[in-house]
Amino acid sequence: MSRGATARRAVLLLAALVCVSALGTGVVAAENVTISNPTEGEVGDHTWNTTASSSGTLDHLVINYTGTGADLSEKPAFIDGNEITVNGQTVAINGSEYSITSTTINATLETSASISGGDRIEFVLENVRNPSSTGTNSATVELNNSSSQFSSSTESFDIVRGGYVNGTVKNGTGVLTSASVSIYNTSTGDFVTGYGINPSTDQYSAHIADGTYRFDYTATGYTTVSKIMEINTSESKNDINATLAKKGYINGTVTDSDGNGIGGINLVADPKSGSGAQKNTTAADGSFSFYVAPGKYDLVAFNNPDYEFNINPDVSATSDSTTTTTVSLSEVPDKGTITGRLVDGNGNGVSGKRVSASDTSYQYYNSTVTNATGYFSMRVPQATYRIRTNSTPTVRESGVSVTANELSSVELTVPEKAYLSGTVSNASGPIPKATVIADSGDSIHVNRSTDASGNYNITVPPGEYAVTVLVPGQTANTKTATVTAGNTNTTDFTAEQTAVTSKSVSIIDGPGNDANLGTKAVVRGGLLQVQLINTSPSNNAPKGAPQELEGMGATDETKFEINLTVTNFSADSLLWAIEDAEFSTTPSSKNPDATNVTITGNATTLQANTTSANVGPLLNQDPSDVQWPTDRADQANYGVNQTVYVGIFDFSSTPGRIEDSLNGASVTTNAQRFSAPSVRNQTLRIWVGAPSKTVEGADHDGFYQATIPDSQLNEWGVDDPESELQTFYKGSQADFTVEETGNGARVVLDNISYSAGFVEVEANPTSDSGNGGGGSDSGPADTSATASVAGDRVQLAVDNVRAGTPVSVDVPGSSAMEQSGVRMQSVELRLRFSGDTSLDIATSATPSQPTPAGTTALFAYEVSTNLADADIDRATVRVTVDSDRVADPEAVRALRRSGDGWDPVTTNLRGTTNDEYVYTIETTEFSEFALVAETGSDATDTATATAEPTPTPTAEATPTAKSSPTPTTTSTTQPGFGVVVAVAALLSSAVLARRRI
Repeated sequence: MSRGATARRAVLLLAALVCVSALGTGVVAAENVTISNPTEGEVGDHTWNTTASSSGTLDHLVINYTGTGADLSEKPAFIDGNEITVNGQTVAINGSEYSITSTTINATLETSASISGGDRIEFVLENVRNPSSTGTNSATVELNNSSSQFSSSTESFDIVRGGYVNGTVKNGTGVLTSASVSIYNTSTGDFVTGYGINPSTDQYSAHIADGTYRFDYTATGYTTVSKIMEINTSESKNDINATLAKKGYINGTVTDSDGNGIGGINLVADPKSGSGAQKNTTAADGSFSFYVAPGKYDLVAFNNPDYEFNINPDVSATSDSTTTTTVSLSEVPDKGTITGRLVDGNGNGVSGKRVSASDTSYQYYNSTVTNATGYFSMRVPQATYRIRTNSTPTVRESGVSVTANELSSVELTVPEKAYLSGTVSNASGPIPKATVIADSGDSIHVNRSTDASGNYNITVPPGEYAVTVLVPGQTANTKTATVTAGNTNTTDFTAEQTAVTSKSVSIIDGPGNDANLGTKAVVRGGLLQVQLINTSPSNNAPKGAPQELEGMGATDETKFEINLTVTNFSADSLLWAIEDAEFSTTPSSKNPDATNVTITGNATTLQANTTSANVGPLLNQDPSDVQWPTDRADQANYGVNQTVYVGIFDFSSTPGRIEDSLNGASVTTNAQRFSAPSVRNQTLRIWVGAPSKTVEGADHDGFYQATIPDSQLNEWGVDDPESELQTFYKGSQADFTVEETGNGARVVLDNISYSAGFVEVEANPTSDSGNGGGGSDSGPADTSATASVAGDRVQLAVDNVRAGTPVSVDVPGSSAMEQSGVRMQSVELRLRFSGDTSLDIATSATPSQPTPAGTTALFAYEVSTNLADADIDRATVRVTVDSDRVADPEAVRALRRSGDGWDPVTTNLRGTTNDEYVYTIETTEFSEFALVAETGSDATDTATATAEPTPTPTAEATPTAKSSPTPTTTSTTQPGFGVVVAVAALLSSAVLARRRI
């Protein structure tokens, strides 16, 4: 035991258990003597602290317990570590020159120490047998030079009568004589004292001062048993016994997808109940071994940068036996590099801004900070990424494709600033602490809290925004605001009160007891939140959490009916945790400003990780900005088997056409998070996110149900939903079933494999009707793409393109497509809608406007299309350049015409030969484009190009391919909706979507 640890334990314990007083002699003022276990007759550690008031040379010190009844010779006593400290400096004691009697100990220093007045002298005297009677006792410490004493101090300490605890420790077959009992103070966690088993009695006997303690019963090779006990003076607790179970082994191997052992893998054996998780790392051959208490464990492989997270659930350990298992891991794809530069509108590098990359499957993430000239670089696994900056305004770039061992370059320009402002008020005056959200359809910008006068200010890029106000218990119309660069658009809002005036719930079919069944309903920011709760006094569910209804007899066969009356609220669409949902509304006959709402449906399961993300609607974020948790954070820590928790949206402020097509729709799911659904170009789309593993460690599968009203089906031209709809999850076609409802159709997906991604239901009215097969058997119509060249123009026609799925069109070889050694090879489109489109591309050797100084134009093309910018996820043009056109292939860049100037766009060098270089040009907006060679001066075709500076990763650009980032979702302390900002995303998407329908 170290001297520092002993002193710390003793001081902390006595603060709670013992009253110690100091009586100085006038020569030395001792401040404290504390005892680890101050009960009568017990062995304790005495910690001394003294301050010298006079000078001298210290050669030896004497500690004298004469007259106290203490015994120093029994163990015997010794000074911990054979050292004392003088003003914090260690001074060694000669351990061979101890002189010990029953009442004194004389210790000689190895080297004399010079003592000045005021110096602090500290030491711990261990193994002191306390006096056998209670009361106050005095001991003395003397400081001596080689011939005489030059100071002394007398200390008083109290001995208390404590209580007794005794019992046996067994192993199931008999007394475990090798066991020990360690006692800890529950208030501080500090060790107090310990006891062994007396072989003559087969028992332990503890004597300890008043207080509350944790008794740990341990033995090598056995589990630890802990008991909490309150000790009272003179009380004896007899037969406090413990039985320890023999531990068992969980052995095995971690293998890759080919069955080869993997060394250096981090593993955790996490018990299914209780605490005591153990960590381990696999040996070079992938083997591992855990020596654990009997029970079931999750074997968790996590925080391994080259391998995917995985859990082997419910692995059993048995006493005195070995369980063998294999943990199989999938490799993370090989890595490539994203590099680029963040610049302002004048082309100047922007330093010190964080740039993050998240892949579209929400599995891989990395980030870095731009250097002094705005460059950045980071390594990530092969995938397609979304890039985001923390600049103001934020810059977002989607569809950045990363190939293993290749460089992907992206140019990011911070847009000019514009400003949205205004005041939020109601009939009583300004409303402080209101949330205001501006949504462009591509990005969300938030003012989280209006000031005391109800004012808000939001910095945004120039453009058109749907602006929505969120106020608890009040609603305000969403408004459209357009703002130009450098200017301010002022938009004021007037909110009106909403309230739930009545509510009830009943079980209308199936098992269950509704005696303690209640409803919690509240209107917040355009969303009517409705939750079924257990009203019994014994319910201890966290506030706001989805509540477990299984204890009330509810099963998946139990159907509930909820009835509500709400004022100044239009109930238009229902979302979230309920199965087979239906809802209807009628005007209230008692209040012309009120609406009656009826909801029916069945309870559902729900799994969530409440430490990594909120539970409920996505809060003031676009799904593209979400960093869904990975690794162990992607396992649920909270789950219920039967719950109902829904939100009903108010579309009363949106344009009529959108209100008509969405009114009556419901989208329900057991996801932990979900975005507002949007309907664009014949596709209903919603983002969902939930842990990939359940609380138990099993794979987490979920459901999605979209009840689409006839008005929307008619809008899509769908007559037979079973054959004319198709569904996709995470970009892949998914099986589904269709159920007819009274006023529409319900589309059901039962095979969602979490964690995060988009669910899409899209119209496919060109497919054959009547094929049956649950809708998905008919399959989507084939995508077709054609290209034709006429003169210096190429015309592309794409039919039946599917949202999120790339379609590539090869440009026919033609001299018309070659301009001075540059040839257009292909065009690839990835769109945000499903349907038909066309492009007309005109090529030229020179652009219509001079390119910036220091560049030489190599090639130009202009794209005309029927697509809106918001419909384009990514467009990629592939070109080749003869090698004799450029001196440095790394110095070739593409520019996009913007007004009277040029903006850089993402340009990647994809390959080189002796004859030509291959480039891809990526954009999310169409205009005129120029391919240029940077020369560093006013250029001609023969100028020598100057290469772009090599991006240097900053220290923060650690190439961690797979990590568990802190989620960017707004945090709450427990599950629940919190301040629900998702309604703004829904309302604003509806406002903006009208332009594209």
